Amino acid sequence: MKKLLIASTALVATSFVATGAQAADPIKLGLGGFMQQVVAFTNNDDPNATTDYGSFDQKGTSEVYFAGSTKLDNGLTVGVHMQLETSRSDAGGTIDWSNMYVSSDTMGKLTLGEVGQVFAEGVKAPITGAVMVGVADHFVEDFIAHPTAVKMIYGTAVDVNDSNSIRYDSPSFSGFSFGAGYTAETSDNEQGPNDTNTRDSMWSAKVAYSGDFDGVGVKASVGYMRRNDAEVPGTAEDDGKAWNAGLNISYAGFTVGGSYAKVSIDNNALANDAVSGGMGWYDGDVFDLGVSYKTGPYGISLTYLRSEVEGDTANNDDDEVTFISLGGSYDMGPGVQLVGSLIHGDYDDETTAVANNNDGWGLVAGVKVSF
Repeated sequence: MKKLLIASTALVATSFVATGAQAADPIKLGLGGFMQQVVAFTNNDDPNATTDYGSFDQKGTSEVYFAGSTKLDNGLTVGVHMQLETSRSDAGGTIDWSNMYVSSDTMGKLTLGEVGQVFAEGVKAPITGAVMVGVADHFVEDFIAHPTAVKMIYGTAVDVNDSNSIRYDSPSFSGFSFGAGYTAETSDNEQGPNDTNTRDSMWSAKVAYSGDFDGVGVKASVGYMRRNDAEVPGTAEDDGKAWNAGLNISYAGFTVGGSYAKVSIDNNALANDAVSGGMGWYDGDVFDLGVSYKTGPYGISLTYLRSEVEGDTANNDDDEVTFISLGGSYDMGPGVQLVGSLIHGDYDDETTAVANNNDGWGLVAGVKVSF
C-alpha cells in the first residue's frame, strides 16, 4: 500500500506540475477558527472515597485557522492551511496542522505536510451539544474523571497523529470517493532523512459514499489503518492495525446512525498508548450509536459510545467504558451557537478494584463561536 501510494502521488504530482500555469493571483491568507466556552455541574462517584471531586468546572477550547488558495489559469487550485491552538489547555501557542495542497475537479486533492489520516474522517454517530462523544472537542472524561487504570479506545474515527504526511483524496464518482495517506515517521521530526528505521510510520485508506434517494440521505464509510512500530534491534515490536465502518441515514431532519472500530496490537504488551493522543491503541473494539433531529435553528441528539479493551493480558476480562450524551444546540446567529449536554460516564476496571472505578453525571452548557 505504501509503495502504491507513493507511486500514485508522484504520478499525480507530475501531472499537476506539467499542466501548471505561469500566471495567477498570489495566495492571500484568510482567518477563521472557533472558540467554545462552557460551565459544568458534575457529580463523580468515587467508590473508594479517596478523591474529593469538585462539582463545578469551567472549560474552553479554541483554534485559529490560517488558510488561502489561488486558482491557476489551467484550473488547478494551490492552497495552504494552518491551525494554531489558542487555549492553554490544548497546548496553546502550538501549530496543530500546517500543510500545502494541490487540487482539481478531475484529479482530486494531493496534500503534503502535517495533516490527519483519512481513517479519522469516517462516518460516526450523529451528535450535537456541548460535549462530543468520540471526537476531540470535549470528551466526557473532561468532566467525569477517568481512572488511569482503565484503558479505552476514545472513538471509532479519532485521529492518532498529525505528523508530516502524504495524502490523496479522490473526486466523487457517483457518490463514491477514496482517500489514502502515508506518514513516514510519527515524531513530527522535520530534520534529517528517515534512514535509521527507529521511528513509527503509518498509513491508512478509506472508501466513502454519500447520496440522496428521494429525500433519504445516506452516508457510509469503511477505513483501515496500519501503524508500524519503531524497529529497534533487540526489542519487541508493537505494530498495530485498525479498521472502522460507519453508516448514517437521514430523512426530514432526523439522522440515525452509528459506527464500529476494531483495534489489534501484534504484540499486546503495551503499558501505555502506542500512539499519543486521539484514539487509544489497545486490543479491543468500540462502537457508537446515535439519533439527532434538526429543525431551523434547533438541534437535539442522543448518542451512546462503548469501549471494551484488553487492558491487562494476564486478566481475561476487559476494561469497559460507556459514555452517554443528550445534547442540544440553538443557532443564535451567524457563527454563534448555544450548546448544552447532559452526560454520563462509567469506567469499569477489568480487575474490579474499587479504587479503579468511577461513574458520574454532568450538566454542561455554554457558547460556541465560529469565525
